[in-house]
Amino acid sequence: MTDQANRLIDWLLPQRCLLLGVAGTGMRALTEILQQAGHIVYGSDVVYQTGNLPEGQTETELPVPDVRMLAWNGISRPDAIDVCICSPAVPETAPLYLWAQRQSIPIMSLHATVGALFADRSQLCVTGTHGKSTTSSLLAWLLNESNRNAGVFIGAPLNTSAATKAAIRGGYYGGGDVAVIEACEFDRSFLNLKPHHVILNGIDGDHFDCFSNAQEEDAAYRNFLELLPSDGTVFLNAACSRSSSLVAQVGTASVQWTLNDRSATDWSGEVLDHSSERMTVRIRGNRRHFGDFRIPLFGQHNVENVLAAVSMASFQGLSAAQCQKALTGFPGLKRRLEFRGEYRQMRMLDDYAHHPTAVTTTLQAVRQQYPEHRIRVIFEPHQMIRLQQYEDQFVRALSIADEVIVFPVFPAREQVSEARCHRISQQLAATIREQETPAVFADGVNSVVLIVEHTGQPQDLFLTMGAGTVHRIHDEVHRRFQQHSAA
Repeated sequence: MTDQANRLIDWLLPQRCLLLGVAGTGMRALTEILQQAGHIVYGSDVVYQTGNLPEGQTETELPVPDVRMLAWNGISRPDAIDVCICSPAVPETAPLYLWAQRQSIPIMSLHATVGALFADRSQLCVTGTHGKSTTSSLLAWLLNESNRNAGVFIGAPLNTSAATKAAIRGGYYGGGDVAVIEACEFDRSFLNLKPHHVILNGIDGDHFDCFSNAQEEDAAYRNFLELLPSDGTVFLNAACSRSSSLVAQVGTASVQWTLNDRSATDWSGEVLDHSSERMTVRIRGNRRHFGDFRIPLFGQHNVENVLAAVSMASFQGLSAAQCQKALTGFPGLKRRLEFRGEYRQMRMLDDYAHHPTAVTTTLQAVRQQYPEHRIRVIFEPHQMIRLQQYEDQFVRALSIADEVIVFPVFPAREQVSEARCHRISQQLAATIREQETPAVFADGVNSVVLIVEHTGQPQDLFLTMGAGTVHRIHDEVHRRFQQHSAA
């Protein structure tokens, strides 16, 4: 249906677009692209059952401006629509989806639409299990701070409120000859793109509701790499054997990068120092000194993200000086080790990590950056199937913290009762305690806020982790402490 719909739509002409699942970060980015390209956008999302902002929803999670919102239950419908675009999370039973079918309105997926809108650009696609959003944002920032006017599609907004510059938008139509696209493997969505060059950050088993085993996952990545043209290049993390094997099978040109290895790869990097949530990283390109970079990020995983972005930016013609100047002002992403405030000398951070590898690297980074702090993690498991597949790995990863507060499982596409989500999280907390790491279960935002209020001490660092709703804790903590300070 997507391919047929794509053939029916002339994206050079203004289109009236209905976006289902518009509150998601990827759909918000698409909304920005469509509006900048001159299209009219209507939106609907399950969180807007009646068209009103639901309890607990924050202003930053509202759809972008100039979108006419329609109630999810289908009681309000637009007068005329040319195309319906759906998030991967939208079921085919959604009321407005069924309405679009009955009206014979072409229906397209999110990534098929992104691919079509940037069909005439050289698509620089960033894929892999970890670091896609950060690497994509770094690459887009490097290019657009250097006046390349690249199109941008990224599934996470940058950590700034000044959304006026092209380089910091999650979605930007642009006018240059390239587009930076975060290429997601979920549901094989990246197969709707036309990559010219690819950054492959690495492959680590995930999305078990899409891939039943590693072979299926590898096959999807191989099919994506096979879309590359004859002059396409893959930039890959040499430390990932699965990535290296797939690139060798496809036979495409490649550029390899890794940490702390000056001789075995084309690009390498090492941290010279880190302080005040910044790092100085020495990067070698083509086995020669490329430059020293002061980067407003911390953690080894972010060194890898920077290496990937800088190697591709250099391939696109940027000099070391251009990269150095741009990276100094990179604002970071929301929900990626994002600083959310400080109260009574307690530091509050938020991160999107929901895979055991990401939990491990994030906690190691925080431990190294804040050695004097007591690290208290509030972890929200994302999907029952992922927790069951990786329970032992999650226990080991979370035990890096000084204390763990476990939130109920966020089921995400799974039909699981609230009681079971609570029970499984309680079991996870008990298993962590068996490893001699203090761990408790908290049944919701209010329970966690009470823990922060009544047990928080100076030099405590509270870190929320998860891909669901756990980040909303920070808004409630901020509200409570504002009330206390005003009293």
